[in-house]
Amino acid sequence: MTSSNQVKLKAKDLGLHLVGITKAENVRETYVDQRSPSVPSWVDSVIVLGLHLWDELMDANINRETPQEVEYFEVYEEILQNRARMLCEYLREEGSRAEVNQYQISLKKAAEQSGLGIYGKSGLILNPVFGADVRLTAVMTDARLEADKPFDKDLCGACEACIRACPLQAIVAPFMVDRLRCINAIPPPTPKGIPQETYKAAEKIMKYPSRHSVIGCNICVDVCPIGK
Repeated sequence: MTSSNQVKLKAKDLGLHLVGITKAENVRETYVDQRSPSVPSWVDSVIVLGLHLWDELMDANINRETPQEVEYFEVYEEILQNRARMLCEYLREEGSRAEVNQYQISLKKAAEQSGLGIYGKSGLILNPVFGADVRLTAVMTDARLEADKPFDKDLCGACEACIRACPLQAIVAPFMVDRLRCINAIPPPTPKGIPQETYKAAEKIMKYPSRHSVIGCNICVDVCPIGK
């Protein structure tokens, strides 16, 4: 049976920048998507994985319309899921059951519980090394791994740089974000109800590296002093 340290070393070998572990009971009730199944009883440990977006193209959304549907890919998501699947393969080789997360959990809550960071005023997870420039996924396993201590340090303090900098005041209050006002809601899959002023602001802020790719707004990430 593999150990927590072995799992973390393997995750780092796979190119993941952050890895923390929490127990399933700490995240089992943090529902974010009622369409997804709840975390099953066989899961003992949740391995939370973080990718540092060290180049803005890692945050690109690639999409195109076809007669049948809108095809879209998030670059960081493809990287994260591929490496998470490789970690699952490693755990299975070690005799454990493992699946990439497809359940009703909040990855941000899981990141806090596994010691990777704290929920910031921008609504993003802040890591002391990489700031808000991190994306997350998780692996569920029946391996009985040693859990990390939750992250409980306040990294924001009195700082409200993200709130002041948001061009559409989408951060309506500390730790509260109006997702439909945020420019990053626009790239597919696009929810209904986005106001026209959000689309107008996006015309000035979004970047288009190619015909079918777009990079959203990172202003709140860029102004955050954590990890700089």
